[in-house]
Amino acid sequence: MSREIKFRVWDSQENTMFYNEDILNIQFAENFIRIENERYAFNSFLDEIILMQYIGLKDCNGKEIYEGDIVEDNFGDRYEVVFEDYKFNLKGFYCGCFDNPNDGFSEVRDKLKVIGNIYEDGDLMEGK
Repeated sequence: MSREIKFRVWDSQENTMFYNEDILNIQFAENFIRIENERYAFNSFLDEIILMQYIGLKDCNGKEIYEGDIVEDNFGDRYEVVFEDYKFNLKGFYCGCFDNPNDGFSEVRDKLKVIGNIYEDGDLMEGK
């Protein structure tokens, strides 16, 4: 099974999120990245942007889940979606991973809702 590869980009200098539909091209050169869309292109140092990948799954409302997203389960517990140990995980969740969308994780995934991301909505994780 192949998974759709998509990215979004957080520009820490401009505090702006660029989603996959806004990105036509991403080019890497040494320590720079160039991101182009229909209206403009910008260059940035690699340490000024955060590149996040779509994990290949959607939440209970059909919203795409990306690295860095904050998801909430039906008990009100919140988790950050991270890539670690070569797979996507919920930080602090006791089991499961997103490396294969058909591996039985769908039971949990169907109870998750994307409520924000750590860059624009980091306060949602305070105290968690």
